[in-house]
Amino acid sequence: MKRIEEAMNPMEKGKPTEKDEDKMQFSNETTKAAVRDYIKQAVHKGKIDKSWLDKFDAGTMTSGDFEDLKIIIEQRSK
Repeated sequence: MKRIEEAMNPMEKGKPTEKDEDKMQFSNETTKAAVRDYIKQAVHKGKIDKSWLDKFDAGTMTSGDFEDLKIIIEQRSK
C-alpha cells in the first residue's frame, strides 16, 4: 500500500513524516550520552523497563516518549 501511495504522490517521497521529525536528535555526543545514562540508571534502579533503553539505542524514541519517561521516573522515585 505504501508503494502505491508513493507512486501516486512522487513529491512526497523522501519527505519525513511527523513521527520521523519527532525522533530525538542530538547536536553532540555528550548530550546523547547523558540522556542514555539517565535512562540506563532508571532501568538499573527498576523504575522503567529495559525496552525503553533498547528503543533509545535503536533511535526510535521520540521527544514525547522521553518526556513521558521523565514523568514516570519522577513518580516512581517518590
